[in-house]
Amino acid sequence: MRAMSREQARAIADQYAQDVLRAVGGEYPHEYTGTEEAPCEGRMGELSEEIFSIYHGYQIRDVPPERQVVLAERVRDHLIRRGYRIKDFRTWPERDSAVVTARNEADGYEVSFESTSPPTAISLSVTSPCFRMRDAQP
Repeated sequence: MRAMSREQARAIADQYAQDVLRAVGGEYPHEYTGTEEAPCEGRMGELSEEIFSIYHGYQIRDVPPERQVVLAERVRDHLIRRGYRIKDFRTWPERDSAVVTARNEADGYEVSFESTSPPTAISLSVTSPCFRMRDAQP
């Protein structure tokens, strides 16, 4: 398991989120919804504050229903160009909804881009893999 500081893990998550927001373009307002930290389960089922993951979120607001699928396709294509592996891509044109989930195989971070219900916004989240605190003992 890689060692990393919480601050560095958050910074990487935000870097990936900002990259996706640039791909969406500046036509829709967005807001940071927060960063959560969670302990990760160890090999023996134990939880430790020295082993953690990061959940980093944004909401892209005021996205018309008819633009939801188009933006998801744009983000999917952008992530493919960036070298991500697409884990899930589904659209529901009859509901004006879509979801994209992708994994950066180089470092294990995952990006999720998902229509809200009703489809008036898009939830963007970046989740880190589990890390051991840089100062923690192995």
